[in-house]
Amino acid sequence: MKINLREGDIYKGKGSILLFLTEEQIKNLDSKLVDLVDNSIHIGNFKGKKYESLLVPVVGRSFDRIVIVGLGKREELNNEIFRRAANAGLQAFSKLKVNEFSTFAEYDVDIVRALSDGFRLSNYSFDKYKTEKDNKFIMIQKIDMYVHEIKDDFKKAVEFSEATCEATNFVRDLQTDDADVVNPEYLADLAKSMSTKYRLHLELLDKADLKRKGLGLLLGVGQGSRFEPHLIILEYKGDPSSKEQIAIVGKGVTYDTGGLDIKLRSMKEMNTDMSGAAVVLGVIRAAAELKLKKNILAVAPVVENAVGTKAYKPGTILDSYLGKTVEIGNTDAEGRLALADAMAYVVKNYKPSRIVDFATLTGSIVAALGEDYAGLFSTDKVADKIIEAGDYVGEKVWRMPLPEEYNELLKSKIADLNNISSSNYGGAITAALFLKNFVGETPWTHIDIAGTARGSKRKHYWPVYGTGFGVRLMLEWLRKN
Repeated sequence: MKINLREGDIYKGKGSILLFLTEEQIKNLDSKLVDLVDNSIHIGNFKGKKYESLLVPVVGRSFDRIVIVGLGKREELNNEIFRRAANAGLQAFSKLKVNEFSTFAEYDVDIVRALSDGFRLSNYSFDKYKTEKDNKFIMIQKIDMYVHEIKDDFKKAVEFSEATCEATNFVRDLQTDDADVVNPEYLADLAKSMSTKYRLHLELLDKADLKRKGLGLLLGVGQGSRFEPHLIILEYKGDPSSKEQIAIVGKGVTYDTGGLDIKLRSMKEMNTDMSGAAVVLGVIRAAAELKLKKNILAVAPVVENAVGTKAYKPGTILDSYLGKTVEIGNTDAEGRLALADAMAYVVKNYKPSRIVDFATLTGSIVAALGEDYAGLFSTDKVADKIIEAGDYVGEKVWRMPLPEEYNELLKSKIADLNNISSSNYGGAITAALFLKNFVGETPWTHIDIAGTARGSKRKHYWPVYGTGFGVRLMLEWLRKN
C-alpha cells in the first residue's frame, strides 16, 4: 500500500474521502461540511462516538463519497484512538470494494504516524490458502494523506511506519502459516536469503555444529523431530564506529506438541510458538531497510518439539552450552531450554552490550496479564524506555518482578537446575529466572509475549492468529534510544 503526503484542499480531490471527527466537531460542523453531510448525520443519528462510521454519498462534486469515522471526545484523543479509527475507516472502504481514498491528518506528526500505522496494520489478511476470490480481503492500494504543510518529520514518520508495519505483516505471515511449511529448515533458508538481500553477516549452526559446540539443551528439544534444529545469528552493523551491540533473541519453536509431556488442551495454535524468532527477523529486516544507526544481532534458536521414539524424556539430564546441567522436569517447558543455549552462546562469542529476548514462554503470563499486555522482566536500566516505546506504538508491556528467593524453586536434586518450578504458582517469574542463569552479567530484558503474539479474534487493527507484536515496540525503542 502506498501512502502519499499531499498539500492543498482535500475537497478538490477525486474519488472517496475519509474524515475523522470528534463528537464536538459533529455538533459544530465545519462550513465546508454542512451542505455535504449535515442531513446524513441527522438521518443516521451519527454522534461521532469512537470508531462508529457513516457513509455519505455525494453528487455534483469531484469526489463521490465521504466516510466519516468518529473519534469520541476531543479531550480523550491519543495515538491509539487514531490507529483504531484508521482501522475502522479502512475496513469501511474495503467492504465497499474501494481500493484508494483520501484523508486528512491535521498538523501533528504523531497523528500522521498513528494513522499511517493504523492503515498499514489494518490492510492485512492471511489469505494464502483461500481459493475463492470472494472470500479474500479487498486490499487498499493507495491513500492520499492531506496535511497543511509537508514537513520533513512527516515524511520520516510515513517512511518509518512503512518499514515497521511491513515488517510486522511479514512476521504475521510467518506466525500464521502452516508449521509443516514454516519449520526450522525453512527459517534457516529464510535467514540465508535475508543475509544476501540485506547484506547481513550470518552464522548458521546446523545439527552437527550444535553437537560439536555443545548446545545440548537446544539439541535435546529437537531430537524427536524430523526437522533438524538450527541456531540463526544475523548481524547488522548500522554504526561500525560504535562498540555498542544489542542482541535481540527470539524463541523459535515452530511447533510445540509439549513433547512426551504432551499438551492436554488443543495444539492448534502451536504453530505460533515461533513468534519470538519471527519478531527478531522482522526487527533486523526493518533496521536494515531504515538504515538505523545501531549494531544489532538477531538470534533465533529454531526447533520443533515433537513426540516420537527419539524425543527427550521427563527426568533426562541435559548439558547446556554454559556447562550447567538441567534436569527435565517437563518436556513442555522447552522454549526456555532453546533460549538458554542461544543466549549463552551469544554472550560468550559476541559479547553484546545488552540482550532483549522475545518468547511465547508461559501460560502463566496470560493468566496474569491477559491478551493485551506482554510481561517484561529485566536487569537492565533501559527497561523503562522499552515500556515507554510500547506505550507509544500501542504494544503494551507490564513490568514483572524477579525475586531472588524464587530461585530456590528451580533447584534439582540431581542436576544444577530443573527446567520447571517446584511450585504451581508464579510460572512466568520462575521461567524468567531460569533464563537469567544463562546471560551472565549482560544487561538483559525478557519479554513474554504468550498472550499478545496471537489473537483469538480480530480486535481493531490486530488480526486473528499471528499479531506481529514486538516488532514496532523494539524498532521504536531503537529509534529513540
